[in-house]
Amino acid sequence: LGQTLMPTRFPIKVHRVEQADAIHFKVATSLEKAQQNLVQAQQELQWIEIDYDLTIAAAKGSLQREARGVRKDPRLYWHFSWTLDAFLGRVSSAGYYLPHPYDTFARDLAMSAASLKKILLFFRRFPDPTKLDVGIPWESYRNNKVPADGIPPKRSGA
Repeated sequence: LGQTLMPTRFPIKVHRVEQADAIHFKVATSLEKAQQNLVQAQQELQWIEIDYDLTIAAAKGSLQREARGVRKDPRLYWHFSWTLDAFLGRVSSAGYYLPHPYDTFARDLAMSAASLKKILLFFRRFPDPTKLDVGIPWESYRNNKVPADGIPPKRSGA
């Protein structure tokens, strides 16, 4: 009574397929979804495969812009996170969800799930990239040392 039913979202699993010198991704979902409308489910999964491939390429591109030996720019990590978060939003809008997204993305980005989780939490704390201060080291943002308003706390005794 008085409760609205949430539309059912179906889990997807992204499989990494290595062929010759290329890596492709295949997406699978539950049989329950396929039984509803097989052709539609196939088309949706094919689109998610393409989207995932482009998302991973864009995310890698964001971080490859970092020059070695130069201070890491938090805005590049923000863009990296935005890319992954936008993918999850599109998947959700299509009626699916990606269980264990940190593990899946980490596998395909060659980074640890723990590092990826910190980067994505940073993005959620700072939804506006114009509020990021490039003078504050990335490590401070990554390790949750910068308040969400972007103003570093004053040191005692200063």
